[in-house]
Amino acid sequence: MLNWIQENIAVAVVTGFLLTLASFVFNIFQSIVSYKQNKRLEEVKNSLMKEQTKLNSALSTFSTESQATIEKRLNGLENSWEYMFKLKGEVMEVISFYGLIAPHEYDYEDVREKFLSNIPTIDQNGILKTASEQLNKDRIYLGEEFYVLCRTYHSFLGRLAFKTKSNLEEGVVKAWTEDNHLLSMLGFILSNEKKVILRDVNPMSIYTVLDQCETEILSIGRKIISGEKTALDNYEILKRYEENVGINKRDAV
Repeated sequence: MLNWIQENIAVAVVTGFLLTLASFVFNIFQSIVSYKQNKRLEEVKNSLMKEQTKLNSALSTFSTESQATIEKRLNGLENSWEYMFKLKGEVMEVISFYGLIAPHEYDYEDVREKFLSNIPTIDQNGILKTASEQLNKDRIYLGEEFYVLCRTYHSFLGRLAFKTKSNLEEGVVKAWTEDNHLLSMLGFILSNEKKVILRDVNPMSIYTVLDQCETEILSIGRKIISGEKTALDNYEILKRYEENVGINKRDAV
């Protein structure tokens, strides 16, 4: 009887010890997991706070700009848009021709005389040169994206008239969509989902293309006016700066 009691006591002691040890190990494991989770949450929190700080700094840029800078940006947009439409007006005979006449009608004698008899030479009227000079002048206030889109659009209009006039001098009129350089320019301006319109050669396609190009340019203009583009640009600059600082620190170690 005594032996049985002693054995049960020993079992109870061992069992209690094992349970205590298991509880101790579990608590340690739970503490480690909790520590790692808290550390990760703290890292995420710090990262979000840094991003918020950068974003707040970027968003405040436009609002703290001097009135003179804001006026120059708005005047630059107005000037660029004005010269773009002056240039478009200079090549309107070409646009009207492609916008009204179907490809199988290009060789009709009376059609050529009526629509293409007074096509201007773009490099002689000075509009393209003046538009480019004005755009260069305002470039610092309008940003590279707006500048490049406008320059490409200017080049498209100039080449459209130049190629049409050159073809006429050779006695033939070709569809504007046959010129790979024109298509390449449009491919640079238009977003991927809008490039599908370049496959269309019906008379209205030239107007559709011009409208879409101007819409793309206008969308950037609206961001410039609202300050959104300036804020986003500064946000990206801050991110790149922080990344470069991190790289330099690693290289120095």
